[in-house]
Amino acid sequence: MNSQISVLMCAYNTEAYVEKAIRSILDQTFSDFEFLIIDNGSSDGTGKIIDRLSREDDRISVIHNNENEPPSESLNKAMQKAESQYLYIIDSDDWAEPELLEKMYERASSHDAQLVYTGFYMDYHIKRKTYSFVVRSDDVDYTQREFREKAIDDFTRMVLTNYWNKLYLLDDLRKRGIQFRNTKMFDLHFNMDVIMDVDRVSSVGEPLYHMLRARSGSYMKSNPDLNQKRRDHFAHTMQVYEHWGISDRATMEKLAGYYLAHLTRNIIDTVNGNGSKEYKKNELRIFFNDKWTIFALENRPKGLKTTVFALLLGSRSYMLCKIFGWLAGSFERFMPGAYYTMRAAVAQKGRKSI
Repeated sequence: MNSQISVLMCAYNTEAYVEKAIRSILDQTFSDFEFLIIDNGSSDGTGKIIDRLSREDDRISVIHNNENEPPSESLNKAMQKAESQYLYIIDSDDWAEPELLEKMYERASSHDAQLVYTGFYMDYHIKRKTYSFVVRSDDVDYTQREFREKAIDDFTRMVLTNYWNKLYLLDDLRKRGIQFRNTKMFDLHFNMDVIMDVDRVSSVGEPLYHMLRARSGSYMKSNPDLNQKRRDHFAHTMQVYEHWGISDRATMEKLAGYYLAHLTRNIIDTVNGNGSKEYKKNELRIFFNDKWTIFALENRPKGLKTTVFALLLGSRSYMLCKIFGWLAGSFERFMPGAYYTMRAAVAQKGRKSI
């Protein structure tokens, strides 16, 4: 074993961000790591930046893919090459606070944790303005039972669903045969597989990672597969809770509220995205009739927003959904500060930091 942590990064056409991401790892207060970077067939200057930085620090090893392949495949290949005790993965357009690795490693080693995760910042760069929100988790070391009972709160505010705020015990992943699935939301499925039977979990409440939630000039458009991928992910989540034997009313309400939030995003993306009118109508019909929509409506938490949204879905009206999606999409495009403040503070329990 050459180092304590293997850091992985898969980069594709992120020349404006990748150097900051890489340097945020090289400048960590914890230095005992290897850094495996995959240039996933980039057509811009990403590969050259990675090569230049690799010549500055011998902890970096570079893999150049001739073509852009699914990032899940690239990360799985890099994971096979990892020779450390723990695994950490960073996105190439994000960046980490200097103490991220040190604080996660200290917690993992002192409590023999298989999984450690931290709070994070959601950073939005829209129209030359920056909006940043803090999402925290509790600072605690869990037994398996405690983690399963408390996981719903960290799950619904995104703390458990991503890989970039987590340290994984690599031997545990290999013993359980856990790899990234070749799917759109591979990171979400990966973490559901990890937490399914994890025993020892620690949470560092301090935010130590900056996730770039939206880039300047970007706007989500519907993907023909994305709505189904979101349903698949929620089905996987429900599989985890069934495996855990947790079905109490309070937990089901929180899961229902989480899925209703996804449905809101689905409708906004579908209405404002590409595709014919018939395609959009068909997608909305799927929303209306999907079993997880029915579950969410039957178990929805009390409140004005969920009641209004339930009435919208219950109407099964394409026109009403179109109006709702257009209004919400316009709010997002033309008042991004207010939109992201509301989304972070309400939907994800974020707190504005700057």
